[in-house]
Amino acid sequence: MASKNTNYIQHLNAFIKTSQKDKRLKGNHISLYLALFSAWNDSFFSKSFKLNRTKLLSISHIGSCHTYRNCMADLEIFGYLRYHQSITRGVASSVTLIPIWEIDMYRNAPATVANMPTDDSRTAPAGDANMLPDINNTNSVNRERGNAPPPNKKNSKEQGPIARPENLDDVVAFFHLLGQPETEAAKFFHHYEANDWRQAGKVPITNWPAAARKWILNIHPTPKLKNDKRAKPGNLHTNQNKGYSNPL
Repeated sequence: MASKNTNYIQHLNAFIKTSQKDKRLKGNHISLYLALFSAWNDSFFSKSFKLNRTKLLSISHIGSCHTYRNCMADLEIFGYLRYHQSITRGVASSVTLIPIWEIDMYRNAPATVANMPTDDSRTAPAGDANMLPDINNTNSVNRERGNAPPPNKKNSKEQGPIARPENLDDVVAFFHLLGQPETEAAKFFHHYEANDWRQAGKVPITNWPAAARKWILNIHPTPKLKNDKRAKPGNLHTNQNKGYSNPL
């Protein structure tokens, strides 16, 4: 999959023809793939290239990280790409776009390290290779527990499943979209991670982005005016010693 074997026009035309026949592809899938193709072109069609999620969201006009992750996972399942999760904090994950005429071969191949490039991109260990994040945040559970419900969880049907972000990077990206620093994202993540993603250690968080917005509102409260002295009842700030013998 070297750059000399990739032709911009041929690959793009092949994808357009394939997307017309592939009924699984929706608008967001196609938009994200074209954004990835643009990034691939900028990297001179290297074997793999680093992901810039903010730029990809801007180019594809996808409005949420949740949709972005869904589409990325679908494109891998459909055989259009290989996703390489970074295991180093601060190092972006990378992607390999599969030549359209090789998609059927990659669909049938297992997603293992053997199918990944061995260039300068950092990939996960063999046991966790190419493992995409759990896409459905509202149904995700801690991997250490597997699919078992949280211990001592009562009234789970009424309360709903706990929704937790996959990792700190997802929270940082969400806070970044809201104009908040990474340090504040880390505070939010570690606070609720320590509390098993429950408010006050009891109520499960079923929508962590909403909890993040509430967190941001709490750290940026509406400023109060200094020396805000409210008038007492009956005090109209008038001269109490006014002489009413003088004409008004």
